[in-house]
Amino acid sequence: MMRAPRTRWFSSLAALGSLLASCAGGGGGGGSGDTPPPAVVNPNVGLAVLERFDRLAELPAGERHAHFGGFDLTGGNDDGFSGVGIVPGNRAYLYHDGAEFVIFEVEGAGVVNRLSFALLGGTFTPPVFFVLGAEFFPLKFYFDGESVPRIVLTIEELTSGATAGFPSPLVGGEVVSSGGPFGYFPLPFEQGLRIATQGIPHFYNIDARLFETAEGVKTYEASDDPSDALAVLALVGSDPKPGSEADLSIAGTTSVDPGERDVIASLSGEGWITAVELRPLDGQPPATLRGVRLQVAYDGEGQARVDAPIGLLFGTGFAPVPVAGLAFGRRDDGTGYLYFPMPFHSSASVRLINDSPNPVSVEHVVRWREGSYGAPFGYFSASHTFLDAPVPGEDVVLLDTTGHGRLVGIVADLTTPDPPFGRTLLEGDERIYVDGLRTPAVHGTATETFFNWGWYESPVETPFAQPMHGYPHHGVGPDSDETSCYRLMFGDSIPFYESLRFGFEHGGINTNEGIYDAVVFYYRADAPALVQTDEFDVGNIASEADHSYALVPGVSPSALLSSFEGSAASLVPDDGYEVGASSSFLAEILPSNEGVRLVRLSDQETDRQRAEVRVDGAPVGVWYQSRTNPFSRWMEDAFEIPAAFTAGKSQIAVTILPSGNGTSWNEFRYKVFSRLP
Repeated sequence: MMRAPRTRWFSSLAALGSLLASCAGGGGGGGSGDTPPPAVVNPNVGLAVLERFDRLAELPAGERHAHFGGFDLTGGNDDGFSGVGIVPGNRAYLYHDGAEFVIFEVEGAGVVNRLSFALLGGTFTPPVFFVLGAEFFPLKFYFDGESVPRIVLTIEELTSGATAGFPSPLVGGEVVSSGGPFGYFPLPFEQGLRIATQGIPHFYNIDARLFETAEGVKTYEASDDPSDALAVLALVGSDPKPGSEADLSIAGTTSVDPGERDVIASLSGEGWITAVELRPLDGQPPATLRGVRLQVAYDGEGQARVDAPIGLLFGTGFAPVPVAGLAFGRRDDGTGYLYFPMPFHSSASVRLINDSPNPVSVEHVVRWREGSYGAPFGYFSASHTFLDAPVPGEDVVLLDTTGHGRLVGIVADLTTPDPPFGRTLLEGDERIYVDGLRTPAVHGTATETFFNWGWYESPVETPFAQPMHGYPHHGVGPDSDETSCYRLMFGDSIPFYESLRFGFEHGGINTNEGIYDAVVFYYRADAPALVQTDEFDVGNIASEADHSYALVPGVSPSALLSSFEGSAASLVPDDGYEVGASSSFLAEILPSNEGVRLVRLSDQETDRQRAEVRVDGAPVGVWYQSRTNPFSRWMEDAFEIPAAFTAGKSQIAVTILPSGNGTSWNEFRYKVFSRLP
């Protein structure tokens, strides 16, 4: 049995869990009624999401994000340049399997929803980085443990838009995406997916959603029909939500003097805003575009959750250029549009704040629907950050929030000194931390590749606008160089249940000067959906006794002093075990849980760690981690236990049975989280 002091700690957490559960609707929450589903749900779970832009505000449940990319494992800037790494052990792939380099491998159900490349060997790649034939390396997609790949295509074939089953604009090549071939065609799998290439990979980023169970998931087939998703993407410039023609509308013209504000729409009753449009943006002085802000507040809250300059809000940065984005954009006539769904319970207020030195006069349209959103939702939020002095050695953080929701997009205007050399600022990788894990959920390869393009200052570099990402403007002045980019994260939104922190390195190793002016879009309910209920320090005698830890066979603990990947690079000591046949421990949870998350601290110098997980003797699934890093060796990764194994229980017995791949499993610490109703 566990000791009394921990039981008292657990009791306080149980009380906290009950309190959090009772207010789960605060800052979002649910509504009554239902939004009718489409008559036929697409069997491709990823395409089904892309068909329903109107459901973007729904709070995530039973899913988490996975990212694989070729970032520099040493923490430097060899993010795919060499592919094999100048330093031994630094490589842009998971492992080499015979004639293939594996770049993505997971077990369990999920869907790959973003593929992004910056070719080393593409037609327009700068010659100094050219790798002969790289654009012709075949990618092979092995679904559900199959020995024969279902898809064998080169990057060029996969992203050209001319290959059957992979149509534009769900895919695009390096010409239409400025050196960054991309694929948004969803690739679902029921049991797992492995992606490999016959050539050494270089710059790539792959994003996926992973599910607790395979319920409702059907593995990709060549016959998957994207026509309804394509119909949504074809609505760029108009509201892509079904039924928008029947929305209520408030329209008018407002003039706001410096230092003043004006409410352009005040809505009462349950409903959701479907569109905000302002005109004209063209002809406005830069000071007006930076100083006039659109705010949206919900349900009587004093602080607006949307608060952003009108020059950034519509995807353009501050240049008078059109942007043809799906959720936001700027038409040729200077109209800025915002089409994110914005649900609320009892009221909403849309207003303009003029903090510029100039009076402003604009026409406005706000459209909305009465009635329930039909599902638990997060409030649509837009957070603005302006930073003109990045701190050396620290990431530029654009969003640091708590609660329950999803990250859905960003517009960024990046200005650097010393043109044309200052744009090395764009060498900085994006890093996104989710739910308190010290290992980034996303660690990319560069700022421009986050926005699905590449090779600034190359012959292929041309501003562009795609429905879900773009690089609409590049301006060079006597002493500055300005780059504007945007990305809508629709199918590839990043869910969080307790917290999210999103930032970029400023330059390859966090040393560049520059100005970051950005708006991040996200949905958020205030109450978390995840609460920690236990922590087990493996290797600590008292903690092992508290948790009835058993290790078979018994071995002596090993100590490790190392760092985590990303911005948390300080050295951390801990000790733990290599697990042979099995390990087991008791963990305390909330009886009201809707599932449990285990977070393991491990030494990822050992690659392809795999184990069967059992709860109270019942097999739950396989915990598999294919990544490795021999430099920053600490990793925290998660395993989800469905509520079928945990509901109504205050304690569970967890058994770990290492299996497969001929490698071992190690464990240094476990944190236990209960999912809240």
